[in-house]
Amino acid sequence: MFAILVLAYAILQSFLGGAAAATPSPPTTLNITAIATNDQKESILQCWQLDAPFKASAAAGTTGAVFAQLGQLNMTSVGVIPPHFDGGLHTAPAMQ
Repeated sequence: MFAILVLAYAILQSFLGGAAAATPSPPTTLNITAIATNDQKESILQCWQLDAPFKASAAAGTTGAVFAQLGQLNMTSVGVIPPHFDGGLHTAPAMQ
C-alpha cells in the first residue's frame, strides 16, 4: 500500500512540477522515490527513473494524456491524466 502511495505521489509531483508551477507540462519519464531499508535495517531513500519514456496517447477518450510502459509486463502501464482533462467521448473497452 505504501509503495502505491509513493508511486501516486511521484506521478503527481512529476506532472505538476511542484506547487508553484504555473502551467504544468506532461512528464517525459517517471521518477520514483521510495523509502527502503538496507541490511543493517536502517531507512534509506532510493530514487529510481524508469527507462520507458512517457508517450502521448491518440486513443479515443485519452487523447493528449501520457502513458509509460512498466517493464516487460503484458498490458501494464501508468498514465497521467491532468485535472479538467477532456479526452473526448469513448466506449468502455469491455463489458462492465
